Amino acid sequence: MADVNFLNISNKYKNKLPQWAIGKGNFGCAQVTIEDITKNEYFAHSAIQAEIESVKGTWISIKLDSTLLKAIKVDGNNVVGGAGAWLRDVDTEFKILSEIQNQLGTKYNTVDKIKFFTELECCPSCLDVIKQFFKLYPNIDIEIIYKIKKIERRLYLMNKYNFYESKFRTLESFYMWVEQGSTYDVAASQCMYYDQPQNELDEIVMSITIGTRFARCGKALGDDFKQVLKKKIESFNMLDLSKYNLNEEELKVFKEEISEVSGYISN
Repeated sequence: MADVNFLNISNKYKNKLPQWAIGKGNFGCAQVTIEDITKNEYFAHSAIQAEIESVKGTWISIKLDSTLLKAIKVDGNNVVGGAGAWLRDVDTEFKILSEIQNQLGTKYNTVDKIKFFTELECCPSCLDVIKQFFKLYPNIDIEIIYKIKKIERRLYLMNKYNFYESKFRTLESFYMWVEQGSTYDVAASQCMYYDQPQNELDEIVMSITIGTRFARCGKALGDDFKQVLKKKIESFNMLDLSKYNLNEEELKVFKEEISEVSGYISN
């Protein structure tokens, strides 16, 4: 169920946009509960890079001259460095998180939460920027909600998935490609392109994560893929997990994933 208060915040800032920007590009806003910064609400638009006359006094987040966060070039099909790719330092996620990062500075142990709404799903650059921010401030939870087909979907609490670099991007990227109509093979290959498994456990977790997200998006799991997942689960159960230095929370998350995908396999 959508957070009504947060949606009201989103609508409040959307109404501050100039008319020409409404319905074009991407709009994003964030609610922040961090004592060390002066603002607790932020908003940005992908087509507004400076404080132009029509947005003066609205406190919109704009492109900054300096930030520790780095955007990358991504094309309109979410391919890194693809034909016609442009530097995604104009994206709402980048501008808002850059402003927050500049205000936090070296307060790397800050403990709090950022709740983020963006109308369009995160591109690979924005996902990478979020990961960069989380590396700087690992005790700040980041919750992302994005809008697809008029449905607000909560994507993740970042700190739940900070155990494996590849799992982070696989999990979030996978939603993009499935929602855009990709088959499992296409989506999985895209995920593997961005983050290759680092070890046997990483490969198993990646496969299981793909399976659960694929099924959650309403896509049927084919018999061949079910057999692959069964073998991955068997391999997980045979692993010597002690050599991976997992803590109890990590083990709990992995086992929850396995339990969920086991249910999909049996259907």
